[in-house]
Amino acid sequence: MRVAGNRSKAVHLLLLAAMFTPCAFAGGTDASSTYNDEHKAQATSPGPHHHHQVKHKSHTPEVTHSIVINAKPQLVWAAIQHQRESDSHRRLISYDGHNATLRESFAALPIVGEASCTYVENETTPYERIDYSLVQSDRFHVFEGAWVISPGKDQNSTNVELTNAIDPGIRVPFWQDITKMAASKMVKRRLDAVCAYAEQLQKTQ
Repeated sequence: MRVAGNRSKAVHLLLLAAMFTPCAFAGGTDASSTYNDEHKAQATSPGPHHHHQVKHKSHTPEVTHSIVINAKPQLVWAAIQHQRESDSHRRLISYDGHNATLRESFAALPIVGEASCTYVENETTPYERIDYSLVQSDRFHVFEGAWVISPGKDQNSTNVELTNAIDPGIRVPFWQDITKMAASKMVKRRLDAVCAYAEQLQKTQ
């Protein structure tokens, strides 16, 4: 009976997870396939090496991915700033030189449906760290995380880590697992976009 129960739970989880299409959180095609040995992508959990811990409720699903980008830290920083206005799903509302306020929309989220949120990206430490946190949302209870940038093995490479924590405001079976799957895809796509633009900038130096 215990085996049957576990099998039923696994099938339920797979069915719910299948509802999350690649465009569920960030739109467009799934770019996670570009993560390969060349860029040394890996999934990790936040560790003690973080200078700042992301503050959120303990039940909120959180994911972290990292990548090595073949570009200088300054160019990676510029690529993150560029993404604020190049992503069609996001709109830059204001920027004072240290804090960027953005409005982001999400279409056809499973269970939740459409959603939008306003959040602030705080450039905590120039060329090293950007923290972002939720201001308001019609759906999300939590939407926050951080970009962490550190020098690579040489002066023309950079280690980039992106953490994201989301509470979509839903309470269905396995909602945490489903949210982590979708957030993981979103984080990978954003890292991919920053990587592509930063490496393009590097080639023009």
